Amino acid sequence: HQSRLKLVDLRGNDLREVPNAVLNPPAEQLSARARINGVTQLEDNRFEADLWRSLDAFWVRVAADHPELAAQALPGAFRLDGHIPEIAMVRRMYPDKDVQTAKAYWNAMDDATQKALPDRMQKFDLMAAQLERYVQSSSTANVQTRQRVQQVARSLKECWLNDSLTTLKLPKGRGPLPALEADFSHVRSLEMNNIAWSDAGDRFLSSFTHLKKLSITQSDLGRLPASVEHMQQLTHLDLSNNRIALDEHTTNVITGLHQLSDLNLSGNPLDGIPDFTDMSGLEYLRLRNTEI
Repeated sequence: HQSRLKLVDLRGNDLREVPNAVLNPPAEQLSARARINGVTQLEDNRFEADLWRSLDAFWVRVAADHPELAAQALPGAFRLDGHIPEIAMVRRMYPDKDVQTAKAYWNAMDDATQKALPDRMQKFDLMAAQLERYVQSSSTANVQTRQRVQQVARSLKECWLNDSLTTLKLPKGRGPLPALEADFSHVRSLEMNNIAWSDAGDRFLSSFTHLKKLSITQSDLGRLPASVEHMQQLTHLDLSNNRIALDEHTTNVITGLHQLSDLNLSGNPLDGIPDFTDMSGLEYLRLRNTEI
């Protein structure tokens, strides 16, 4: 006969394990066990940290064989959703994910990615703290600047979390860059316009180690950012409408970018005719309004 139980509350006890007969009943007993487990609360006991996987496996089995019973289970019944360190880490990085979505995200990871998650979480916390200081530093600025800083922080966080996002275009608007130390090696194209350039800009750029396209325009750049010298994969470099003058060092750095095929220095007071004849791969050279 079917169980008439509506609630079995075992929360807040000293339970350390769930019997295998309860977790893995034979097929002929699964529906009866699902009705009982579906009203059983287990939170706040002393179970092993990975028990949640076995509980989830039980409900996967029930959903496949008796979907109506899985749907009827009380919210959180026979689960440990509030005590899963791995899922808590996922949700800290992705607060829009609910518990079940975070579990699905975790389960889709391979073993190496799962093992690397605590280290990734530490790096995320470091970046989040740096971005929080960046946002707080603009607290006395005008509304437009504060809004842009918040948009930049959101864009960077989303980009860092999404390894498949290879293009990053920062929001337009006058404002500073964060003094950020993070791994953005998955980004191949970085576009910035109307930046209030400072030393933080060089530190920021050093996080983008595999760029193929870099655009920094209308940003009052008075010199070539130091990080550019190390961007040997660059094929496109747009530094138009800044204040860059070509000295020997700057010319040497640019000519040392052997993969470069598109160079735009228009709108800079170059004050001389640059010699880029050694750049055999260069296809497009834009030097409009450069005072040469």
